[in-house]
Amino acid sequence: MRTSLNNLKLAEEYIEGKLDAGEAAVFEARLILDAELRNDIEYLQRSYKVIRYCGRKLLKNRIEEIHHKLFQHSQYSDFRNNIMKLFGR
Repeated sequence: MRTSLNNLKLAEEYIEGKLDAGEAAVFEARLILDAELRNDIEYLQRSYKVIRYCGRKLLKNRIEEIHHKLFQHSQYSDFRNNIMKLFGR
């Protein structure tokens, strides 16, 4: 179990570019030799992509909610007008 956790930590650091040149070279050599580690890295990279996508989607939805609230409700008309002036509209 400890080895798996160490491998996961090392894999995360590799993907995030946090390993120094020597550590990265050793890890890349391990990737060449270890098919299971290559698969683990591939799944980890896919997981990171999904997490980033979901995070962006959540952020986009939140921004749209705020935009709707600020630009559709009359109580925020002064704010809306100031923003429009700022951007020359």
